[in-house]
Amino acid sequence: MIKKTLLLLLLLYSPNAYSREAYISVDMTTNNILANKYDKELRYPASLTKLMTLYLTFDAIDKGILNEEEILIVSKKATRQPAVKLWLQAGEKIKVKDAIKYLAIASSNDVATVLSENLVRGSEKEFSILMTKAAKNMNMNQTEFKNASGLPNREQQTSARDICLLSLSIYKYFPKMSEIFSKKNFIYKGKTYNNTNKLLGKYEGLTGVKTGYTNASGYNLISSAERDNHKVMAVIIGSSSSNARFDKMTNLLDYSFKKLEQTNFTMSFEEYLKSIKTSKTKIKYNPKIKYNSKIESGIQVGAFSILQNAEMQKIKLQNILDNIGRHNKINIERDKINSKTIYKVKIKTIDINESNVIKNILKNKNFESYIY
Repeated sequence: MIKKTLLLLLLLYSPNAYSREAYISVDMTTNNILANKYDKELRYPASLTKLMTLYLTFDAIDKGILNEEEILIVSKKATRQPAVKLWLQAGEKIKVKDAIKYLAIASSNDVATVLSENLVRGSEKEFSILMTKAAKNMNMNQTEFKNASGLPNREQQTSARDICLLSLSIYKYFPKMSEIFSKKNFIYKGKTYNNTNKLLGKYEGLTGVKTGYTNASGYNLISSAERDNHKVMAVIIGSSSSNARFDKMTNLLDYSFKKLEQTNFTMSFEEYLKSIKTSKTKIKYNPKIKYNSKIESGIQVGAFSILQNAEMQKIKLQNILDNIGRHNKINIERDKINSKTIYKVKIKTIDINESNVIKNILKNKNFESYIY
């Protein structure tokens, strides 16, 4: 028991076992790969493992083996799982539908064990065998599961491509149940638990899916998104920090949609990242330049007859600027043309150079604008 505990701690607190970040993005309609690198290399899945636990739970409900209203009993083993968890008590009762919510949104390790034991009417070890069998049936040939939660185990490995296959299967076969991944939070015993996926509500069109982390795996993230009838599934495993995975995913999704929308877009993802890095070069304040507050410099990005539409445009532009590290002020100016009220959305800049930089960034994101 002591040896097992020491091994668990070693895996939890050892550095990322794989220094190379792996990623893949796929068109969910055609399954065509849009971008990928190191996606076939072995990685530790961490909490991305819980997707298979949820897949088998959804499957059991779909086949009538399990009912969402069914009561599950919490075992002593489940209570001994390390955090993140709900701190369930042995003998406590929990409904299947609530367990799904807690696992998908809060990534609770104790709930993963509860579901696994009840699904096979046996042990978590027995459930892990079922997980691996299901993985092979999905052609996840590099994947081996040893537990239901993703807690460290040297033999539990996968690849970014395999995790992408699993994610695609969940959204394909269980579209209604997969909506749980879009929920931002839930309340349990008066406490609010927030979704670990920080892109929810921040990235336009994001519909899920899940985060994961141990020191051995690095920071992992799966994301699904939909824009203009295009659907993308993307996986990143082994980022160096939490913010790094969200930044990389934002760029990966942006790139993927651009590739789907523009047939003549041939740039690789690595080239795209370099172009983004170049466009992020910040213009520093120069005390030698005389800035005249009466002579405004900026960009107009649309004029609307309805205020609500202008406000929506402002939010979209603010998200774009925030994602590239710019914090320009965006105003909505009311004007009248031929006795009709219109609302102009304007981004303030310090000079013409900054205006040109931002204008080019917006052009790459299909926003028409002009410098004033």
